Amino acid sequence: MINALFPFQGGQGSDIERLRSEFYRLLVAPAAIGFIIGWTGAIGERRVASACIWSVLSVTSWLLNDLAARPIAAPLHRRGYPLIIVLLVAFGLSAPFSVLLNLSFGDVFRLWGFERNGLSSLTHLSLGQMASSTIAPLLLWLTINLVACRSNGGKLFGIVWHSEPDASSLSIPSAPQVSYQPAFMKKVRPALRGRVIAVNAELHYVRVFTEHGEDLVLYRFRDAVTDMQRLGGIQVHRSWCVTAQEVANHSARSLTLRNGFTVPIGRAYQRNVSSALM
Repeated sequence: MINALFPFQGGQGSDIERLRSEFYRLLVAPAAIGFIIGWTGAIGERRVASACIWSVLSVTSWLLNDLAARPIAAPLHRRGYPLIIVLLVAFGLSAPFSVLLNLSFGDVFRLWGFERNGLSSLTHLSLGQMASSTIAPLLLWLTINLVACRSNGGKLFGIVWHSEPDASSLSIPSAPQVSYQPAFMKKVRPALRGRVIAVNAELHYVRVFTEHGEDLVLYRFRDAVTDMQRLGGIQVHRSWCVTAQEVANHSARSLTLRNGFTVPIGRAYQRNVSSALM
C-alpha cells in the first residue's frame, strides 16, 4: 500500500519532497475539503461530528480514486493520452465502489442523527441519482490533481505530463514529438548520439546507451530520468532508466533490451514496471 501511494524513485532529498507533495495531495487537501463540507452542512453541537465524518469519507474516497489511477497512468501516458483522460478513466473505474462507500458512510451519519441514505437504500436509488452524487467529487478530483500537477512541475503519479489541457477540454492530443532530444545528449560525443536506449547512474555520472554505443557524461541521474520520461522512459531501478520501446522481454527481476542488454528491476519498481509494460 505504501509503495503504491508513495513510490520512491530518486535520491533521499527528492523522495522527501515527493512524499511531502503526495501527503498534501492525498491527505491534507481532501481532509480539509471534507471538514469544510461537514462543518457548513450541520448546525450546533453536531458540527464537529459531521466535519470529522466528512473528512474521513473524503480522504477514503480520494485514496480509492488514486489507487485506480496508478495502474493506468503509465500505459495511457505512453499512448499519448493527457492527464485529464487518466483522471476521468480512474474516476469512472472507482465510481461504483465510491457509491457503495458513500452509502456505507450514510449509515455512520445516521447513527449521529443525520438524514442520509444508507446501504439499505441502494436498491431504491436510480442511476440518475447515483450519477448526480458524483458530480461534485469529480470536479474536486480533477481540480486538485491538475493544480497539484502544475505546482509540482508537471509531475503526477511519478510521470512528467507536458502541455496539460484545460479541465474543460477532453480532446486527445497528437503523439509526442519524436524529434525531442534529452539535455544530457548534448554531452554525449557526436559520433555516439542517436536513439536513446537506456541510462545508468554511476556516482555523479550517467552512462548513456544509444543505438551507436555508450558514453559516460557528467549529469545528475534524477535529471536524466526526467528527460527520459519525455521519451517514454521507465525507471526500473534506483540506477537504471530505459526507453519502453527498447524493451524486448521482462520478468519480475529483470528485463531484456532489444540490443541484448539485461537490466535489473528494483524491488520497489516492480509494480510500476509491470503497469508500464502491460
